[in-house]
Amino acid sequence: MTPNEVEASLLTGIQVNDEVSAEKAGRELLKYGISHIILTLGSLGAMLVNAEKSVRIPTKQVEAVDTTAAGDVFNGAFTYAIAKGEGIENAIRYANAAATLSVTRMGAQPSIPTADEVFNFGDGKGARRQGGKRAILNCHLAILPFCPFTILSFYFTFHGISTWLYNLKIENSLV
Repeated sequence: MTPNEVEASLLTGIQVNDEVSAEKAGRELLKYGISHIILTLGSLGAMLVNAEKSVRIPTKQVEAVDTTAAGDVFNGAFTYAIAKGEGIENAIRYANAAATLSVTRMGAQPSIPTADEVFNFGDGKGARRQGGKRAILNCHLAILPFCPFTILSFYFTFHGISTWLYNLKIENSLV
């Protein structure tokens, strides 16, 4: 599950505004039976929280011009890296680099970096160099023909879990 700060705050009731509150919210979300929580923290990178550990994985600092696609790019790049056999922390590094690059450009689809751009921007860790296909990093319906089924499955699973948890939170708060 990959909530951002606002989504994690809504799901847990914990205001996420720093590393400590992000870890606390991540630990709360683990109680729903999800094995790995990856909180996206904007310019702070992302935080992996699971039963064994909690680790913040920083990202490069850039001047953001448009954050519209950052979350989608993160999820697409993360799923791509996992599908290519990377471990979860390297996949997060790769996703951080992709999302960070995306915020330096205007627009949603135009901001999606190629795999080569991500590799060159990052520290060389994360998904192995796979070529420059732009569409592999996003799963919007506009580019559906270019997305492997695996990535779509992960994307919609993340979305479905987020929606389910959000609805559960609302139902519990109305009781």
